Amino acid sequence: MAVNAIDVDPYTSLSDEDCEARIIAAKEKLGERLVILGHHYQRDEVFRHADFSGDSLKLSRQAASS
Repeated sequence: MAVNAIDVDPYTSLSDEDCEARIIAAKEKLGERLVILGHHYQRDEVFRHADFSGDSLKLSRQAASS
């Protein structure tokens, strides 16, 4: 599977509300093709959208099986 790197700089200046709106829109558009992993240290604003949460090992296992 090819993976493209994403430049995150344009997103660092977004307000929390704009970021949340983009996450919700992406989840609606991509449906089951999108999986958001929430590591324990992730910010609450992102963590609340996680499909799976846990430590690195648990997340890698959950992502592989989804």
